[in-house]
Amino acid sequence: MRREVSRNDVLAGEGVTGDQESRRWRIQTKGQAQPGDDPREVVIGISPGFGIRLHKTTGGIPLYKVLAALMEGIRERGGHPRIVRIHHTADTSFLGLTAARLAGSGIGIGIQGKGTTVIHHRDQAPHMNLVLFSQAPLIGEADFHAIGANAARYALGQSPTPVSIPYRGQALGARFHVQTALLYAIETSMIEAGQNPEVLEVEFYDRR
Repeated sequence: MRREVSRNDVLAGEGVTGDQESRRWRIQTKGQAQPGDDPREVVIGISPGFGIRLHKTTGGIPLYKVLAALMEGIRERGGHPRIVRIHHTADTSFLGLTAARLAGSGIGIGIQGKGTTVIHHRDQAPHMNLVLFSQAPLIGEADFHAIGANAARYALGQSPTPVSIPYRGQALGARFHVQTALLYAIETSMIEAGQNPEVLEVEFYDRR
């Protein structure tokens, strides 16, 4: 190994990003999340560390931009986004399934702090999601917008063309493996078993 990367290194980098981006958005907890009854509602379930200890995807996209892009995509296609923080798991599929079971439409988006994302349906098995976006380092802001738009289409009973994330044969494993493992370890350390999801109010101040 040319250079050792530790948990503290990762957290230090995330902390710098968090300090830089803190003035651009605000997240406020609004109480325990309840199942919705709006048939156009798409719930975005964010992971325990999203915007708290983790602040950018492995592709370098600040998480405030990720969340804003997902919400904009949902709204542009006629959906109504609702944000919840999920405390009992950091697994992408279970984040998505939990979100879907809270959504009035039955469609949820699950997203980890490192950017791995899934669109899920409440009646599916945990790992039988509608679409999985596993190559987080390759997902850009426009892709997150498109993911939100497709989730809204699913909520409206449509069959959208899947979002395609461009892949040009990049060798991602070796480059991101250690970082990804450490980011996931940070998230799992924040899990609170038995804690119910919480509704979040999100306000954006500056998207630049």
